[in-house]
Amino acid sequence: MTRDLPTRDTPAATFACAFAAAVLVYFHALSHFPLHIDTETQVVIGSIGQTIALGRWGIALLHATVLPEPAVAYFTPLLSLALLAAAAVAAETPFAFPPEQRWLFVAVFAGFPQFAYQLEFANQSVSLALGLFCTTAGGALWLRGGASRRVAAVALCAFGVGFYQSLLFVMPTLWAAAALHAVRSRGASTADVARSGMGAFALTLAAAVISVAIARAVQWWCGVPNAGGYLSQMVGWHRDGLAATLWAESSDLGAYVAGGRFYGNSLYALAPAAAVVVALSPCGPPVTLARRVAGVALGIVTVALPFALIVLLGAPPPPRTYLAEPVAVAALVTMALGLLPGGTAARGRMAAGVGAVVLLVACFHVSRLFYADSAALSADLLLGNRVVETIYRTDPGFDAARVPVWFAGAPAIHNVWRGADYDVFGASFFTWDGGNPMRIGAFLKVAGIADLRLASPADIARIRPAVASLPVWPDPRAVCLIDGVLVVRLGR
Repeated sequence: MTRDLPTRDTPAATFACAFAAAVLVYFHALSHFPLHIDTETQVVIGSIGQTIALGRWGIALLHATVLPEPAVAYFTPLLSLALLAAAAVAAETPFAFPPEQRWLFVAVFAGFPQFAYQLEFANQSVSLALGLFCTTAGGALWLRGGASRRVAAVALCAFGVGFYQSLLFVMPTLWAAAALHAVRSRGASTADVARSGMGAFALTLAAAVISVAIARAVQWWCGVPNAGGYLSQMVGWHRDGLAATLWAESSDLGAYVAGGRFYGNSLYALAPAAAVVVALSPCGPPVTLARRVAGVALGIVTVALPFALIVLLGAPPPPRTYLAEPVAVAALVTMALGLLPGGTAARGRMAAGVGAVVLLVACFHVSRLFYADSAALSADLLLGNRVVETIYRTDPGFDAARVPVWFAGAPAIHNVWRGADYDVFGASFFTWDGGNPMRIGAFLKVAGIADLRLASPADIARIRPAVASLPVWPDPRAVCLIDGVLVVRLGR
């Protein structure tokens, strides 16, 4: 069996391994298609204008041309996973691992749970997976060298960053991991590392500048203002003093690297553990102190780079932004496995065992996250139907097209399947944003429960004083007609 391994080591076989790992871990997302937060507004309103405002011109381009929104059940997550598998194959090429290590790399990359936080937002999951493929393929091309390859690398990385800005950190993470592998296994000198590092920095800078320039041009052309406020809300440098922010940053960075802060990130703890093994193991000739120091430094950089936004922003951004995590953990775990004693057969068995454990743990985490969403949707559908039934019982002649409706407040909903570190997973449409009437109305429409006319700001201002005296849902008196507006007081 082991003798046959190299003959079966083709790009198609490597892709099949990555795709199978992704399907195993994300099968719940393939077989179920619950409505997630933001899906409802993207169906009713669309997201092209919003993505242009956010500088994600790649998503807008994709939706305006070959992949119109909204997301489609089964097809959208399936295509996302196929592109994720392709990104795994592209990311492995700079390392040129032996077959048994290569398959471990792509399996860990494609099955790492972080992508769940992108797959949750189905409307952009294909775009993000395509962006991840572009940045990994661009990084791999750059590391191969040659003028034409590097021009293509800049174009690919700029295009990838146009889908999501945090993809900018994929290329430097790939460089750091590849440089560590070169130092430990290929005899690369510190001068080689310095030269390649300058090139990686140049690629990252060029991709960022080009992508931002295109984003501004698209915003100007479409007449869409830049949503700078969205990013400024994440910046933490202005909230506290420098010392307090630096202390908080170091604490956050340490927690994320150790596998904490968001559900499913526990597997990332493998990265620093593997980095220690790789950095401290005997390196190939020539053995010098400089190369040993370079190995330790590159190990630290590889582990920390996926969380560079924490340092840049002065506060931790959402879990969906750490898109370079799979690169670091897959590379470091695979390199560490290659240092184990034994022949190809022994390493192959070890790779299969490690890969199986990682994928099963990832599947456990991802399934819990998506099931929390399924439970939330079931509860929201039940609540939505009860509210609409109460509306028609309160006013049998209610005309949904004529009478405006105001959902006031947010109900008290507890999803037992949702953990505190689940981010948006398991959230209710009725409670997100503190009870947003537009979101609730869009959800009821998309779910096929009711197509309601929402109250205007003037309507709300007129009746707000009278609403304060109403009881709160589920008291049926929480639904009543006030001055021509149908009020549903869901919370205080």
